[in-house]
Amino acid sequence: NMNIDFSGKAITVRSQSGPETCIIDCQSQNGGFYFHNGEESHSVLDGFTIKNGKTKMGGGINIVQSCPTIKNCIISNNKATDGAGIAITECSVLITNCNFIGNVSDNSGGALYVDESRVILNNCTFKKNQSLYGGGLYSTKGIDMVLSNCAFEENKGIRNGGGIYTSNSISINDCTFTRNSVNGSGGGTYFNVCDGSVLNNCLFTEYLAGKGVGLFKI
Repeated sequence: NMNIDFSGKAITVRSQSGPETCIIDCQSQNGGFYFHNGEESHSVLDGFTIKNGKTKMGGGINIVQSCPTIKNCIISNNKATDGAGIAITECSVLITNCNFIGNVSDNSGGALYVDESRVILNNCTFKKNQSLYGGGLYSTKGIDMVLSNCAFEENKGIRNGGGIYTSNSISINDCTFTRNSVNGSGGGTYFNVCDGSVLNNCLFTEYLAGKGVGLFKI
């Protein structure tokens, strides 16, 4: 149950009874799922817990130049250099109704790492994830990133961005940021580049940071 590969197939892999009872435990030996064969949106991963992955990129799920759909999953207690929960590189990905819990990255993106990709996140929860930059989410060179109805709670960025660190424009709608913390700047969200970014109906509470307590932008 490690490095599970869709091999480019347009299939839906769905658990029978939901993520609480269908668990991919990588036992800190490798990653969970690996999408790298040009999968499109009709390649669907639905209803799994993916935990204890340990890799350089994407401890739970690593997505490279592919466009799968990820939904109804719990991604927990994974480790990686970047993107302990999920790493996304040069892709277009929809992630909906997923929970990211207790993932730890050495560098960027405790729960989610996004590089040169278009990612839409709906109804996702980021809780108690940690990394150097972007405890919950780290995005660089992202394209049309959209977050809707997501919750960031108790995530930690060692340097910048307790909840989110982004160096590209991003649209954040109806999201909550609670008890996120950082030693540097941006307890809730750190915008390295903020031109074109949109914050709509978001709530920042009980955050802790060296400066830019809830929101830091340059």
